[in-house]
Amino acid sequence: MNKDGWKYSKKRLSKHEFCAAIINPKKVICICGKKVKLNRKWDEDYLNRHANRNGCKRKIGQQTILCFFNTTNFDESGDISSEEEYNSDICDNMDDDDIITVDSNDNNNNDLDNILSSEDENIQLTIKNTRKRIPCPGLRSQKIRYYIERTPAQVGGTRPEWKIDREGYCVRAKNCNGEYINNNLCIECKQLKSNTKLDNRIRAKKPDKKNLKFTPNWYFENDKLKKHLRNSDLATIWNIIKDKDTTKDSNLWITIANKGLNRAFDNVDTFKGLCTVICQVINRKEEGKEMRNLQYSEEFTNFLIVLGTVSPRALELFRQNLVGRSIQNIRKLRANLSDTLTNPDLCFENVARFKRFLDKINYKGPIAAMSDNTKLKPSLRYSSRLGCIIGSILSNEETKIQEYNDIPRIINSIKDKKAIANYVHVYILQIPLPKFPPVIIALIPNNGKDSADNIANIHKKLILEIAPQLNISILSIGSDGAAAEFGAQSIILNTKTDKKVEIIDKTLNINFNCPVFSNIGPVLRIQDPKHVKKTACNVVMSGARVLTFGKHIACFEHFLKLVNLPNSVLYNGDVIKLDRQDDGAAYRSFCHQNLAQCLNGKEIKEGYEGELVDSYLNREICPIERMRMCMMAYFFLRLWHFHIDTMAHKYPHYIS
Repeated sequence: MNKDGWKYSKKRLSKHEFCAAIINPKKVICICGKKVKLNRKWDEDYLNRHANRNGCKRKIGQQTILCFFNTTNFDESGDISSEEEYNSDICDNMDDDDIITVDSNDNNNNDLDNILSSEDENIQLTIKNTRKRIPCPGLRSQKIRYYIERTPAQVGGTRPEWKIDREGYCVRAKNCNGEYINNNLCIECKQLKSNTKLDNRIRAKKPDKKNLKFTPNWYFENDKLKKHLRNSDLATIWNIIKDKDTTKDSNLWITIANKGLNRAFDNVDTFKGLCTVICQVINRKEEGKEMRNLQYSEEFTNFLIVLGTVSPRALELFRQNLVGRSIQNIRKLRANLSDTLTNPDLCFENVARFKRFLDKINYKGPIAAMSDNTKLKPSLRYSSRLGCIIGSILSNEETKIQEYNDIPRIINSIKDKKAIANYVHVYILQIPLPKFPPVIIALIPNNGKDSADNIANIHKKLILEIAPQLNISILSIGSDGAAAEFGAQSIILNTKTDKKVEIIDKTLNINFNCPVFSNIGPVLRIQDPKHVKKTACNVVMSGARVLTFGKHIACFEHFLKLVNLPNSVLYNGDVIKLDRQDDGAAYRSFCHQNLAQCLNGKEIKEGYEGELVDSYLNREICPIERMRMCMMAYFFLRLWHFHIDTMAHKYPHYIS
């Protein structure tokens, strides 16, 4: 018994055969690994009861890992220190998590023994524990910890002589089995203490961050906690807390959510619309619902419409990998819009829709009108909106369907009259400013035999009847340069009006005039610059006629020589088997790089034609410079035309 008359003590309890460790005077750990709460301080009664029950696994040989660690020395006097004499209620409420341990720092001496010492060497084994197998602590010190933190290696030496235990913050010999008997270190680890290579590695300084930025972070990971963080959410939170400056280990979706909360996507409405639709799709899949009536934002819908206009295949590929409207859905959406073209004829309602657009953007400037005849795939269809058969050159009144029996009769009538349309005359209005798309106001079917008078009547209907009522100022009428289109423009320019703008200079052979219509203003005629390029290029490529200038001619042979040059800007397809409608080929024929490679007279002609086209399309020149470029090209073409006429009279058998 001790001096207080109490027979139970810490020394007595620590020597108990079933006690693996003592947590506090009223709580111990059994050799099976379970915690046992005692009824009184240092009393082993409850421990014996636990060991004799079926719940204790000591009988099957399973022991706690604490049995393999050294115990601390105890004062032989058996007195209970002041630290042990605390309230038992506090002991009962404490767990292992409430115990805080602090590692003490060793003195940093320069000698090798202090650097490669073991913090567990001074533990004195009791006589009873000399035959227990104790785990080898390895070489550990504060400098060894710094060495482990800065090196990404797993072993040391050119031929591995030691291994790095990152979980134990120590260095072990290569052949260390982790156990020793009746000693402080295993033989291999004791020999490692005198290794000069390890000493040099430990004394080395930590590299700069710029030299470590390409090394994976997991090489330096020493935290035992990460081994147990199997939950992905907890692992993500741990990575963010551990390294706030990097986002390599953080979850992608948490990063996106964080950016979204910080308003990083406020100006990216298309991306927000895409995310909204994807969330709808995922929710419906989880609920087992059909993918119908998805809600699309206006910005995302506009993006899909533009993508489908550029390439329907690109839109379908986008839908297969993400989500979006189909091309059929976009067509249906367009048909339901209030601004959709319902009547294909040039009528007041179609132009009024364009006027509403001008009022919406508060534009009061001039408008450019254009028309073009485009190839159409012949077919007849019934329009439920118009109530007639479309696709013929007949009027809607002639193809009106009143009852079912009218359908075969009208179709046979169209076939008998050979009135199936092969072409469609497109009439367009556009604001003459960058980034404003053209607006179609009429789609008039025809058989490709429209005369200049028929086209001029369409122009007059717009200029004289519809535009004055809506206060739309038509500044110009454009075309592709076809004979019928050019003739229609000439008819408009020769229209008699009260006012007319005229500029006549007989010295320079300038005769410019245009009519001024009431409530409209002056109306000019122009040819589309891109069609000018294609026309000029196709004339040179054609073998029907030979263009001459001075002593030189322009023909297919010259372009063939240019395309065969090693540094030619032309492609083989621009000359050989040329597509007459290829805008790219026409552009490369008139670019300045191609002009620099030309050495004969016909390229001078092309250079002036390119100057004329550039005066229309260049967005970086002032109006005065445009006029100078146009007049320079005009004077050249007049001189060239005069030269051709003169040579035709002199040599009628060679030049026409």
